[in-house]
Amino acid sequence: MQAINSSGANVQATVVNVGGSASPDYRLSIQGSDYSPATIQLSDGSKDLLSTLSPGSYVSYQVNGQPSTVTSTSRNLAISSGLTVNVLTTGTANVTVAENADGVSTALSNFVASFNSATDELTKSRGQNGGALAGQSIVSELSSSLHALTNYAGSTNTVNSLADLGVTFDQNGHLQFDSTVFDQASSTSLSDVVNFLGSETGGGFLQAASSTLTGVTDPTSGLITDASNSLGTTINNLTTQISNKQDYISQMQTNLTAQMAAADSAISSLEQQVSQITNLFAAMTQASKNITG
Repeated sequence: MQAINSSGANVQATVVNVGGSASPDYRLSIQGSDYSPATIQLSDGSKDLLSTLSPGSYVSYQVNGQPSTVTSTSRNLAISSGLTVNVLTTGTANVTVAENADGVSTALSNFVASFNSATDELTKSRGQNGGALAGQSIVSELSSSLHALTNYAGSTNTVNSLADLGVTFDQNGHLQFDSTVFDQASSTSLSDVVNFLGSETGGGFLQAASSTLTGVTDPTSGLITDASNSLGTTINNLTTQISNKQDYISQMQTNLTAQMAAADSAISSLEQQVSQITNLFAAMTQASKNITG
């Protein structure tokens, strides 16, 4: 039994006493894990071991009292797209479905927090103490991309901007999220909220935001990639210029050293000539004194 249950087969084996406590008669029972009309057999390699076979059947459900019956291979039933219920027992059960926008509200709150964090990081690269990126165009380009995220305009009846969902700017350039505005919008028409947001590939704010962020992060042509390549080219050019200047300075130093050596030699020669002239003048002066007595 343990070997069967641990084999990975889609079955469950149990031992059943069909004879009672006075005269026990233990039998091996094997059932499929799914509720489906599958025939199960156990073989020792030469013959079948199960004598009583009873194919199963699908679990049947009736939704909203409709005459058509819905079947499933488990106690989980997909009532509609994205909605699955777990029916544990037989009988009738009431399932209440209601709109819930809490996930969207949380996502908008997280978007606001992420936007503000990115804005603060870009602020660190501005001004006199802006660091390595101070004065680089990538800072303003990234700021423009961030603000482009907030400028999307929709075309629904009640929700046409992030402001209609409670996302607005404060006086410091940070986003703020008013959940009461969002609750009002979602309670009025959640479908308008969903249509405004859209999806990454199906239009709406999310597709526009995805396109904008792809323009920033694309590994081939994104803003960050272009800026990185540009900085790399600039660094390489500066490295080449520095190397050339170092070579020039080294050659200049060699030339100046040679010129200084030549100047030292010339000065030494002049000093010798001055000494000779001085000695000659002193000898002529002494000779003149000797003549005039």
